[in-house]
Amino acid sequence: MVLRPRIGITGSSGMLGKHVVEFFLKKKYHVIASSRSNPKINKKNFLWKKLDLNEKNFTEKFKLYFKNIECLIHIGAYVPKKNDKIDIKYIYNVNTKATVQLAKWSKKNKIHFIFISGSAIYKKDKKNIESSKILNFSKNVYLNSKIKSEKKITKLSKKSNFKYTVLRPSSIYGAGIDKNKIISKYLKLTKLNKRLIIFDYDKTLVNFVHANDIANAIYLCFILKKKGTFNLGSKTCHNFYDLSRKLKKITKSKSQIDLVKTNKFKQLKSLDVNIDKSIKHLNWFPKIKLEKGLKMIVDNKWI
Repeated sequence: MVLRPRIGITGSSGMLGKHVVEFFLKKKYHVIASSRSNPKINKKNFLWKKLDLNEKNFTEKFKLYFKNIECLIHIGAYVPKKNDKIDIKYIYNVNTKATVQLAKWSKKNKIHFIFISGSAIYKKDKKNIESSKILNFSKNVYLNSKIKSEKKITKLSKKSNFKYTVLRPSSIYGAGIDKNKIISKYLKLTKLNKRLIIFDYDKTLVNFVHANDIANAIYLCFILKKKGTFNLGSKTCHNFYDLSRKLKKITKSKSQIDLVKTNKFKQLKSLDVNIDKSIKHLNWFPKIKLEKGLKMIVDNKWI
């Protein structure tokens, strides 16, 4: 029997984290996971440890938890919600300082470090390639923490053989999606057969990518030992009208969809990215189309 390597995953209780855990468990890997809350995954080859990236003794704990792993997949981060009070120091400690500590530890121990960033950090809303200039600074504290993290990680790799991968996914969705996301809100309304009002739908294009496809990209980066930065997204963007129609079909809803033209809303940043590098070097392409992915949410299906 071939023994699979041990994989470390932070942020295991979040939507993406749980999908990545389930993906690697299905591939028969041993998974050592951490997060602030218990992901409640009771499966063979899975070990969870509570870890707060803002703890004073965080460094000592993660050294103990993640010893003897071959790859560290860093998903853990604090994403401020709409009404949260912004604590710049806290976000820096959790999202940037902890990331750099994990990257330095991975470098020292010759462990492949995979960091989940995001395509929102690009300077302009267009089909960006990985060599495009990213923002030097963003007024959005969360995005700024990702920008700083990326810069510090790439700096660590200079004049060394540090194995790292930075992934920049577009808008991730899947089972366990946050209740405040547009997909969750529309799903709730369609299930109740309630009216959906969509303002300026032509300005609502979004590049959706399923969490399972992100998990597959992470897996490919690991087994192919790929270093560098890769965009992850879909080839097609969808607007909120497309989204609501698909949800209505899946739930067999009688909801009425009203399209209202107001010019009240600005164009959404679609997070549309060029994925040619991932296709060429990872042999990766998103397999889950939006309608199938939405049905997986309705069915609470993770893999």
